[in-house]
Amino acid sequence: MKSVLLIFSLISFAVFSAPENPVGPLLESMKLISNQDLSCSTEKECGVLAIGDQACGGPTSYLIVSNNNPQLPLLTEMAFMSKKVEEQYNEQYDIVSTCILLAKPEFECQSNICVRTR
Repeated sequence: MKSVLLIFSLISFAVFSAPENPVGPLLESMKLISNQDLSCSTEKECGVLAIGDQACGGPTSYLIVSNNNPQLPLLTEMAFMSKKVEEQYNEQYDIVSTCILLAKPEFECQSNICVRTR
């Protein structure tokens, strides 16, 4: 009887679970693009982008960026897309989250590179 319940549980999970969150691969691409140029001479040249959208609000992640990165407009557009894609994903699959709001990271320019400090 236990094995029947286990098999039913596994089948139910496979049938009723949502597909992988589409923001994960997008975030990995964004990290690669951001890391190509994190140069800075002052902290004012560094910034942070909010990525994705938790089911109960707020970003799922943050990305440190440099205003000197020539791909910053692309990164900004990708961040916007990640929010919209995850909003749609959350709604389509009735996703729930822990409702833990992530603190916006602090950053600074260390040795001419934008780095996260907290």
